[in-house]
Amino acid sequence: MASAVALGRFLERRGKTVELADQGPFDRPEVVGFQSLFRTTASPPAPETAPGRAGAVVVDCSTPDRLGAAMEAAVSGQPVLVIDHHAAGQPFGTVRWWSLPRRP
Repeated sequence: MASAVALGRFLERRGKTVELADQGPFDRPEVVGFQSLFRTTASPPAPETAPGRAGAVVVDCSTPDRLGAAMEAAVSGQPVLVIDHHAAGQPFGTVRWWSLPRRP
């Protein structure tokens, strides 16, 4: 959740329109405070958005089924950048950036 918030704020400071979406659950004590920052459903790009000017960024998600059906539908048909650090999973997205922490 923190990585999504940080990336969203970074993009907003650069003039991008950002919608944070996560269908939860927000039931763990360390994430419950983030709930108000996220929509539980994602919106597809507005019809007036110029082609090539919208996309989705998915962070910390190793398989598309973890997005949930509503989120998958919202990102369908647009470019998707997946930023992840999980060694296992099912690759998805238009572009995938995967990195593991460096070992000493």
